[in-house]
Amino acid sequence: MHARRSGGDLLFARLRWGLLRLRYASILVAIPGAKPEEAFAVRRVDRPSIDHAAVRWHSDVLDVHGEWLRLQPAVRETLVRDHTGAIRWSCRAPLAAAEVRWGRRRFSGLGYVESLGMTMPPTQMPFHTLRWGRHLSSEHSLVWIDWSGKVPGQWVWLDGVRQRGVTFATDGAIQLSGGRRLELNESRDIRNQPVLPAMVTALPGIAQHLAGSLGALHEHKMVACSSLHDGQLSLHRGWTVHEVVT
Repeated sequence: MHARRSGGDLLFARLRWGLLRLRYASILVAIPGAKPEEAFAVRRVDRPSIDHAAVRWHSDVLDVHGEWLRLQPAVRETLVRDHTGAIRWSCRAPLAAAEVRWGRRRFSGLGYVESLGMTMPPTQMPFHTLRWGRHLSSEHSLVWIDWSGKVPGQWVWLDGVRQRGVTFATDGAIQLSGGRRLELNESRDIRNQPVLPAMVTALPGIAQHLAGSLGALHEHKMVACSSLHDGQLSLHRGWTVHEVVT
């Protein structure tokens, strides 16, 4: 969700790992000038409801209620499939009108909803570095997944249409084919930390399993003012949430 320079995420996860069965939910809100706020729950976690028009989710434990009214159709892709398992990605709403209530506070603006299904063991993930993000404006959405490692992969969609020949600049800009590009400005951190210490607090049992091969996992998540350009013409200004995971 993006609202007047605010950035945030709501997360619902369901895990089946051997005999372990777990549902997890969290909310992260980053307001300019304030320390990011985060809360999580591992009990009485309800699944989101999805229909042709909207995604809705609530958590009584977290006192969170959210609704995303879809403005663009869904996009689906199997990112990888091999003998160890698969990673299947579904962008349920590349662009949505969103409203979220957390306690007495309300946030409204542009929103985005995705789901990820993974049957591959975490230690077998095919990338070493992952760049992911979404740009939202009143007219356009740009979504990207770009990873490097033993099986490189790149997927970019502009308004739900797959883009080829995309390049990523060191300053975060994205060059699309046909002269279009995304520029990022005034980027600020939402989260920049190792993943494992945070997991120890929320999911201590899972963290012990991951402490070996994934102990160095690091997440850097940012929010930025962004604008989509066509040559010298600025099409629309909006907001981007993007991250690098190594």
